[in-house]
Formats: sequence, C-alpha cells, structure tokens
Amino acid sequence: MLEIVDRVGPYSAKVKIDKINDVRAEKRRKIVERAKAILYDWEMKKIPIEDEVLREIEEALIKAKIVEYGPEKLPAGPEVEESEELIIVEGRADVINLLRHGYKNVIAVEGVKIPETVKEIAKSKKKVIAFLDGDRGGDLILKQLLSEGVKIDFVVRAPYGKEVEELTGKEIADAFEEAKMIKEEKYKSLILEKKQFDLPNNVLEITKEIEGSLMAYLMDNEANIIEKVPVSELAKKIEDYKNIKYIVFDGVITQRLVDLASNINEEVYLIGSRIGEITKKPMNVRILVFQDLFKK
Repeated sequence: MLEIVDRVGPYSAKVKIDKINDVRAEKRRKIVERAKAILYDWEMKKIPIEDEVLREIEEALIKAKIVEYGPEKLPAGPEVEESEELIIVEGRADVINLLRHGYKNVIAVEGVKIPETVKEIAKSKKKVIAFLDGDRGGDLILKQLLSEGVKIDFVVRAPYGKEVEELTGKEIADAFEEAKMIKEEKYKSLILEKKQFDLPNNVLEITKEIEGSLMAYLMDNEANIIEKVPVSELAKKIEDYKNIKYIVFDGVITQRLVDLASNINEEVYLIGSRIGEITKKPMNVRILVFQDLFKK
C-alpha cells in the first residue's frame, strides 16, 4: 500500500517515488550476523580447541612431576636428589618450563632469600648451574647466591629482557651453550647495581655532555680518549682497536655493537642513549644508558 497526498491546504500536491527499500531484509541480515557471532562465541567457550586441550593435559602431567623438596617444600624436578648436576632457577614457573623441555634436575629458590636447602644440596653436586632471567631480577638473585656462598659453577641467563619461564626449547638450549664459568671475584663485579659502577670522572663528564651530538668517544683502560667519531662510524672504529674499555655514544645500543665490544677487551662499558633489542649479552660487556647514571 502507498498512501499519497494530493492536496495540501488550498494547494494541489503531487508525490513522486524515487526508490523503495525493503527494510525487512536489512533487519533480517543484522539478526543473522548477530546470531552467527553468538553461536561462534558459544562454541568456542563450550569446547576448547585441540591445542588448548593438549596444553591443559601437558600442564597437568608436568605439575604431577614436580616434587616439594626440603623443609621449605621448594618446587623441584623429580631427579633433583640423584642427579650429579643441579640447575637453580628463580620460581615454580621456571621449574615447570624446564620440566616441559626435559630438564628434571631443577630446584627453585622462590625469592631473593636463599633457602638453606639450596645451599646444602649445591654442596653435594659435581656441577651447579644458576639459570636466571635476563633482567635486573636475575642479577639480584645471582648476587644473593654469591654473597651467601652458594656453590655455583656456571651461570646461564635468559636472553636480555626475557624470563626463563617463557623460553622455548631452542632458546633454553642456546642459553646453555652460552653458559659462563664463574670466577668468583671477577663475576661479582658484573652483578653490581648500576649506580655502584665506579666510572672515572671524565667518562661521566662526557656522558653528561654528549647527548644530542650524535658523536661517540672511544677510551682506553685509563679512560683516556683514543678517538672521537660520528656514531655512524662507530661499528667500524671499534674493530680497529683492541684496548677500548669505555665506549660512550649518543645512539642506540644494538646487538651488533654488543658483539663487537665483547671482542676488544676483558671488560668493556658500552654507554648509550638507549637500548635496542638485545638477545645475547656477553658477560664482559656492561650495558648502561644515560639515565641509569644520573638518576636521583
């Protein structure tokens, strides 16, 4: 039906039809779309996808393998007692991840305070490995292990910025390949808080002045300036010297610069404006950024 008007007051009127839309079809389309979205969401919540089912089963099996070791009931792998080697990690999630990838001789310290059980069991092992996160938390745990005299033979670190609990099997294997043997006094210097680094005054002065210059300073063991170069030439210049200890530059600390710095001295300070993506941090390279040195 179409109702038309042929008169408006005293005047004649005409109605012209330009287009007819079926609003019922549009409403029906919206109803169907909403119904499909509701059904999809319901099905996803009702039945987990295959991968999720497998993951839940795997988690249940792994958690069943975890033992509570010692009076402190520390999370540990089933072979922590009989194995000749011991892997010390930070927490329960780290134990679960290592168990998932076949490492059963693991024990967690569960906090910064080192349990007596960990100290005692470490004494009885031929080799003790500390496997810690690649962040400041890992530094603190390692510092505490060493300060409390826990027997540590090797240190393994997760890639910079990552935690042991999130590593893949390949990342774990790669980390173990990069394990470093501890030399007590030398290693302790690697885990000092950043504000405790004893940098020469002229290094600190250059760090204050260099920001915004896009320049780099290369300095020797006594902090004497070897050369001042544009940041764009820094990588090439690093390869030209073997006695650089301090590299201060107005730029991003990259993995390439870290790798180059690790080959030029027993100890190198790499000080830049910020840190890029670092996946591997050699033990002899100290990475610092400007704000770390001048925090109040």
